[in-house]
Amino acid sequence: MSTLSSGAGSQPPSAATPLIGDWSTPRSYGEVVNPVTRVYERGSFSGELFSFTPDGKFRHVVMGSGVVISGVSTEDGQYTTSGNQLTLHVIAASWQPDPSHPGQRPTYKNQPRDQTQAYTLRFPDGQTLALSARGSQLETLLYRQPK
Repeated sequence: MSTLSSGAGSQPPSAATPLIGDWSTPRSYGEVVNPVTRVYERGSFSGELFSFTPDGKFRHVVMGSGVVISGVSTEDGQYTTSGNQLTLHVIAASWQPDPSHPGQRPTYKNQPRDQTQAYTLRFPDGQTLALSARGSQLETLLYRQPK
């Protein structure tokens, strides 16, 4: 993720922006199998949710269950748009580890942050949001969630 400050053209979102709403995507990576017994333990997955409100606030939630990291990460903050550029200013972060997955960092809630993240966004259709971190060719596809 890149760090930058809001440009002169940045502005709070308008109520007409197609970004307003909930966007998410689940990703399945397969199964976690005990390497010794070869017994299935759980699925390995991640899911991501972005919620954008008309007043310029956002919530970003990443959930994962895997071999190394399992838990829920949440970022809250404010966003601005300028053309196809999206800037997120993270002001608080939370982490809740999966209690059945030992060795994770401890839980924290609403830990203050001062972090800026920049993305390029595009809407391939009315139901898909494609986000790429500034300078990256990789995109994350998220799908509009019905209200």
